[in-house]
Amino acid sequence: MVQIDSVSFGEVKIDGKVYYSDVIVWWDGKIEMIPKSHQFGMSELVRLLKKNPDAIVLGTGLEEAVQILEEVEHKVEDDGIRFFPEKSQNAVEVFNGLVSQEKKAVLQMHCTS
Repeated sequence: MVQIDSVSFGEVKIDGKVYYSDVIVWWDGKIEMIPKSHQFGMSELVRLLKKNPDAIVLGTGLEEAVQILEEVEHKVEDDGIRFFPEKSQNAVEVFNGLVSQEKKAVLQMHCTS
């Protein structure tokens, strides 16, 4: 089971390994480094939906700097997608909790402001 250990400015620690990038973490332990962005739009949402997760967790930054575009908010609401946009520190707890319950959760983590 994958475990997010911590997040601090500019880095996220996953299963003891430190990443200096924004990342996507899948319930099966696969980790993808992604470019830093302060927007979460439909292309990001569609990418996360491809594996049919039970829940999507979005770490919006240490100071919640990531803007979630309105079209995303409408899509998750209309489709009943379990979506947890959280300050990055809280996103760690939400994701770890879902994975410990054996949910197919995916986390997109923004690890700066």
